Amino acid sequence: MAIEKLIVQNLGPIQMASLELRKVTVFIGTQASGKSVLAKLVAMLRRYTFLENESKKRRSKTWWQEEFAYFGLDEFQPNQSTIQFNNEDFSIYFDKSNLKLAYQNKRLQTLIKEIKSLETQQVTLEIASRTAFEQENYEQATRLGIERNQYAAELRKAKSELKFSFLEAEYIPAERVLLSFMRHGHDFDDLYIGGFIEKFNDKRSLKKKIPVYPLDITFHYDEDEYDENRISLGNSTTSFPLYKASSGIQSLVPLQVLMETINPKQKYQFIIEEPELNLYPTTQKNVVCSLIEKCTKGDNRLIITTHSPYVLTTLCNLIQAKNVLKKHPEKAKAIYALVPAAQLLDFDDVAVYFVADGKVESLRDEVFQNIDATPLDSVSNELGAIYDKLLDLEFKIATP
Repeated sequence: MAIEKLIVQNLGPIQMASLELRKVTVFIGTQASGKSVLAKLVAMLRRYTFLENESKKRRSKTWWQEEFAYFGLDEFQPNQSTIQFNNEDFSIYFDKSNLKLAYQNKRLQTLIKEIKSLETQQVTLEIASRTAFEQENYEQATRLGIERNQYAAELRKAKSELKFSFLEAEYIPAERVLLSFMRHGHDFDDLYIGGFIEKFNDKRSLKKKIPVYPLDITFHYDEDEYDENRISLGNSTTSFPLYKASSGIQSLVPLQVLMETINPKQKYQFIIEEPELNLYPTTQKNVVCSLIEKCTKGDNRLIITTHSPYVLTTLCNLIQAKNVLKKHPEKAKAIYALVPAAQLLDFDDVAVYFVADGKVESLRDEVFQNIDATPLDSVSNELGAIYDKLLDLEFKIATP
């Protein structure tokens, strides 16, 4: 799979970042270091509606401000930033309010132009049909209405082709925990959390019961209940509201609802903030393994932001399993007993970045073909040093 490249200068906490985005990309670092900024930026640039808007609104030099505001990035003064994003389909160069977009995939460019033309024709026919009706020329109004409907059908077809040929960003924010307390019409339409809520509300009723892996829990939507988001434990026939569940379950349910109802025909760029949110380490491991299995099939890609060393340890194991299999294919059965075949990761498909002090550092270890967690070890070393000093104070005999 082709490697995407992202270069960011002077956007919020990010002073300079030059990234290779692979099939699986992980951002790890301290709070407010810029992990979410990078993840949201990819989500914005990867939205197929971003390309549509660029085509429709390119005459306005500030149309992009709405896109940054949608993801809450407008507060970081993007008009002073430089952003470059390149992949196999298109390239974007944004420099201090000036945006240029070029297509490598000519079919995408043709589709977007076709959509723009069809929308213009549809509006023109709508106006002409209404005018003919007001002039009591009903025969012409009917004919124009039929023609307008034909253009509408072609427009739906073109938009569908664009969507399914494009790697659509599926952004799953850390704020998903808010869903368990939302009832009847909370409005966040102008923010990314609103888009996620809308998707959740649309998809929660697609299945009668949705398993919440890796826990022994099922979720279901009950429109007859005031607290319509409900969960059941094990084989229990009774259910209770999601907001009464633990914080870990509240963060896991919305994630799993999206994972279990994705369109298999669509290609996705999954962008998941803190999949480990409020979860026990063993559950964190199982969630990461599940995401690797579900989110990296075919052309799909996965980006994770995390604070958890357990996420990195899990990825290390999945990579090492593939390393061993390459060297010893005869040991496949023993390897698969430890790591299922669908979860094995090729080192070349993984990028991990430590985000700190306005910069990013790659944690790929080319020599050992795995992830180098040395920057994270400093925390353990610091804690260990304090513990050693406390032991010294406890057992060291004071000299007179």
